[in-house]
Amino acid sequence: MNIGDLEDKHHIPRTNPKLLVREAGRDGRIYYRRQARPNSVLIELIGDKNSQNGDYRTLKRKHRRG
Repeated sequence: MNIGDLEDKHHIPRTNPKLLVREAGRDGRIYYRRQARPNSVLIELIGDKNSQNGDYRTLKRKHRRG
């Protein structure tokens, strides 16, 4: 991500602003959103495969699409 590689795996439905998910290693997950500046992101949460369901619930509560 530091070198501008921002290919996401998918986005989390019903979030505003749209949150994206990127894999980190075999089981890691980085949840982030893009910023206004090119290649700039704000990391919202870092989790893993085991915490993914809870991570989605937390992020959807925090970023409900209005």
